[in-house]
Amino acid sequence: MDPSLFSAVRNTCFVNVILPLAISKTYTYRIPHEWSDKIAVGMRVIVQFGKNKIYSAIVKEVTELAPERYEAKYVLDILDQQPIVDGAQLKLWEWMASYYMCTLGEVMQAALPAALKLASETKIIASDQEGLDKSQLSDKEYMIMEALEIAGELRVSDIVKLLGQKTVFPILKQLFDNGFLMISEEISERYKPKKKTTLF
Repeated sequence: MDPSLFSAVRNTCFVNVILPLAISKTYTYRIPHEWSDKIAVGMRVIVQFGKNKIYSAIVKEVTELAPERYEAKYVLDILDQQPIVDGAQLKLWEWMASYYMCTLGEVMQAALPAALKLASETKIIASDQEGLDKSQLSDKEYMIMEALEIAGELRVSDIVKLLGQKTVFPILKQLFDNGFLMISEEISERYKPKKKTTLF
């Protein structure tokens, strides 16, 4: 066997990720060779789960072991330059999942702000844009903001269709970071009527 081919196989990098879903295990995805030195535990990656659902997932482990029962799909993108969750937090998540008899995905859903766990069906709205400079937006960012101005609310899957590309999370992340976007559920939670407690 050609030694160079053996080296390429050995250097193939995989990640086990936590998906923001009520599933009992992590799933393994393949990292493109050019991203192998950029990935780390605790970062968010964009992955496809099922036929057409896209999620941002947390890297739980980086490994060279390929899954045995299925062919690993490629990670579509890396969202973070630095981990947003550290090892101690991941251990705490595991403890919580065990103690409360739930899944890591459910703990992730509860632990992370909505903007950090985007998925295909996440609903997005424009924030109060007073004081924000739209002139600095890229063409694609401007298209998203114009579409939101017309529609009021869009799912991530709608934005995928609008831009004609599968990976839109980095563009959305930039808009979130610059204050242009909000998650619809954040607004719902903020203005949800508070329940009154009656003492008898």
